[in-house]
Amino acid sequence: MMEEYEILRNTVREFATKEIEPVSKDIELNGIQRQLKEKIAGQGFIGATLPAEKGGAGLDENGYMIILEETAKASPSVSTWIFLTNLYLKLYPDTDQKERIMSGSVDATVDISPYYLRSKTNPLTVTGGKLTGRRTGVINGTASSIIVSDGTNIYAVNSGMHAESRNHLGLRGMDLSDIDFDSSSYEKVGSEEKLRMELKKSDGEIASIFLGLADGTMQKAIDYSKVRTAFDHPLKDYTPIFDEIVNARTQIDLIRFYLYGNQGEYARALCKVKAKDIALTASRSSLQIHGGYGYIHDFGIEKYYRDAMALAVYFGDDSWENGVISQTVMGEKGGII
Repeated sequence: MMEEYEILRNTVREFATKEIEPVSKDIELNGIQRQLKEKIAGQGFIGATLPAEKGGAGLDENGYMIILEETAKASPSVSTWIFLTNLYLKLYPDTDQKERIMSGSVDATVDISPYYLRSKTNPLTVTGGKLTGRRTGVINGTASSIIVSDGTNIYAVNSGMHAESRNHLGLRGMDLSDIDFDSSSYEKVGSEEKLRMELKKSDGEIASIFLGLADGTMQKAIDYSKVRTAFDHPLKDYTPIFDEIVNARTQIDLIRFYLYGNQGEYARALCKVKAKDIALTASRSSLQIHGGYGYIHDFGIEKYYRDAMALAVYFGDDSWENGVISQTVMGEKGGII
């Protein structure tokens, strides 16, 4: 099985190097283009965990995490788009839009803002055959179909959505929208608890995105430190820079080893918390190692810093994870006051 994972990792890495990395700067300026989405879908990355009988690739969790990690190295926006699209398909695998979504020809997303932004304002209401209300901060909010929660149930909404895109800091490969809903074209997908539990089970997937981001930005720092010289020596020869790179690299490799080698809530929760921390630290370190060039869009470094901050906002609430860790450390819940 380990050999199969390595083959998959090499395949995804090759795809990311050839198809994502060359357009990564354009992604930051103009979003993820439809052609790239169709290529990603053609690789089987969309519907990756769906069973073969439902048209998916039938990958297990480790296989899916490899896809997210390797694509995040080139573009965290692309990796997050893959995650949100697959989250939609996990919640609604029998949608009549499935073929179009899995081909990359249309977008679908899940509104996660109430959970990760802790936004309780502007609740949605479903009465008289109408779904109405307003949501703010929806990632990829201009998608053709969006799964939303009214606090009791979740619904796939296909029309009657007016999205206003916001100018946002990170994950610029997708829009960030405020959406007004006034729709009679929606379908109940399940209970709100279904979405909540799916998000709780996604710790490993979120950790892999953070991990890929950290790895991607540190690899650029390593490469730069070998060619950039100061006082006739490459930057890597200076102990403070060398130590910073080695410390980050050590943490990245340890988290990866633990993430793919352990199952269960505790392991996944631990990895998500630590992967978020190293993504924030590594992206900042890489920016500093690059000096002034790190702040220039053309170098492709500053996106990692912006995206790490954005991901920490959307996926960085560790309340659930700390509760899981507390059960192991304390034998019971703690930190509740």
